[in-house]
Amino acid sequence: MPSLVHFPSSEPELEEVEITFPKLPHNTILSAVLVSDLHMRSSTNLPSILAKLEKISPSLLFLLGDNFNKLTRKTVREFIDFLASLNPPLGKFAILGNRDEEEPFLFIFKKAGVHLLNNNYFLVNKESLRILLVGVSFKAENLSQLLTSLPSSDLSILLSHKPDVILSPGDWRKIDIVLSGHTHGGQIRFPLLGPLFTKSKLPRRYSQGLSSFGHLYLYVSRGIGMTKIPIRFLCPPEITLLKIRGR
Repeated sequence: MPSLVHFPSSEPELEEVEITFPKLPHNTILSAVLVSDLHMRSSTNLPSILAKLEKISPSLLFLLGDNFNKLTRKTVREFIDFLASLNPPLGKFAILGNRDEEEPFLFIFKKAGVHLLNNNYFLVNKESLRILLVGVSFKAENLSQLLTSLPSSDLSILLSHKPDVILSPGDWRKIDIVLSGHTHGGQIRFPLLGPLFTKSKLPRRYSQGLSSFGHLYLYVSRGIGMTKIPIRFLCPPEITLLKIRGR
């Protein structure tokens, strides 16, 4: 029977999500792992998370922000070692959350071979596919200008720590998927009621999982860690395996 209560040392579940795009060649298979809201502390079980990720062997790794509860030399060293141990063939990409200061993460991500996307984009090629990866800051400054400046691609993925970014004005026609965290899925959920707090302006039903808004898909991860109270109820921590296929 699944546990109802989870703590910082709890092992995250592997949540598998699949999205199919008719515009992609039928033999397209792209996999990405999402790690969100780690809120790393001394009791975080990094070895079990690493073991789970190594079994998956994804094409891409996305870090969706809020990596630490508190930066210490020990947690920074462990986090760098953790990221450096992961080498997906198409790269490792990160954005910053509301608890992440840019300066230390410039050092951390450079040391671990991670590309920081902070209101910019990066083009990745997988065989004949052009995959556009866009990352925005927590406040998503100048998002409308960024969306307008994007080059054409076969598939585009936007990383934003908070899902509210989809409420922002702009030309969203070049974006296919938005990947977010921040809500923790509510962290404390109740039968029938769901989460009481989500830290989002979106309706509570969008606090976790996959949703669609016209042509656009939004996936919100429950994340791994916790804030304020170190407990989850009816809201297990997750690592996400996203599979993108052609039809």
